[in-house]
Amino acid sequence: MNVVRTERELIARIKSSEPGIIVPWSNGETLFRKTTENNPKLLYLIDECRVSERFDPTLRCPVTELTIKYNKDGLSYDDVFAVGDASDVMARLFDCVGNFKPKIGLVSRDYIDIGVLINLFGNRYSAMYPHAVSLSATTVKSNKLCRYTISITYRITRDKMVVMGNAVERESQRVASLLFEPSMPDAVKIYLAHNYLSTSIEYYGADSVNPLEKSFVHSAYGAFVTKKCVCQGVANAFKILMDKADVDCEVVCGQIVGSSGYHAWNIVRKEDGCCFHVDATWDISSGYPVFTYFGKNDSFFKDTRVWNKDNYPKCHSRQNLYMLARQYIVENADRLIAKKIPPEVIGL
Repeated sequence: MNVVRTERELIARIKSSEPGIIVPWSNGETLFRKTTENNPKLLYLIDECRVSERFDPTLRCPVTELTIKYNKDGLSYDDVFAVGDASDVMARLFDCVGNFKPKIGLVSRDYIDIGVLINLFGNRYSAMYPHAVSLSATTVKSNKLCRYTISITYRITRDKMVVMGNAVERESQRVASLLFEPSMPDAVKIYLAHNYLSTSIEYYGADSVNPLEKSFVHSAYGAFVTKKCVCQGVANAFKILMDKADVDCEVVCGQIVGSSGYHAWNIVRKEDGCCFHVDATWDISSGYPVFTYFGKNDSFFKDTRVWNKDNYPKCHSRQNLYMLARQYIVENADRLIAKKIPPEVIGL
């Protein structure tokens, strides 16, 4: 019997699009309401939820049955994002188009005129995203939230996207196999990924790439394959490496203080639950890694970055992530060198 008792279990069931969910006792409706209030993205996936109560002879107690009808647009939980205002929407468009995603979902508590923002995005960033031909959106309003579906058509064909995706997978797997070992502390994995990207990438410049390459520089393809990209490509590549290293990581979309443009970096979570900002883009250097924006907390980043702090993990730790990693690096330097990890990545 499909029985859930906790919020985490209910989230997993909804993500899996299970149509019938049993909650023991009579608290099913309360659990559903609490879970969706804490995770509004779930409501994007749900068109309707009917609640009924009955006595279950197997469990020998009252149960609540949730009968759920799901949204049929085909988006998964990972393709849906909660947004609070126009700035959040623009940041998500920045991320979506940069990653060649054909469709994303957004949810907000208050109505946002998505059409106006799509036009603004197209007018402001068309030169940066020559591969995006058109963007469109649909809006569904309810008494709980507003649900938006954004669709993008690209100049690059789906076949080309598959080729690019395969190239990213091959190269990212090669890099991950070279850099990481299961026994490594998370701090070391974060350190090595940061150093690899910050020393192997040439930051995109308008005069340094040809027109075709301009279609790649906002994605991990630019970071792993052409080695030329902007912040979005670096941040996406960093997340891919962290996923392969089993380190929790998110891409943050925000802005540089005093700039109207958008910027991307990462937040990582160590095995002890402590979170840190890592901006490998702003640490890009020739030959040797620098760590000005590595392993920082919210207090450090608030002077140079603007981001919606409600949408991302809080980074309050005062741990020195660099020193935690360096202790391991120094103690294991000979073995890391024997693995043929480049000296500049090791930091020796």
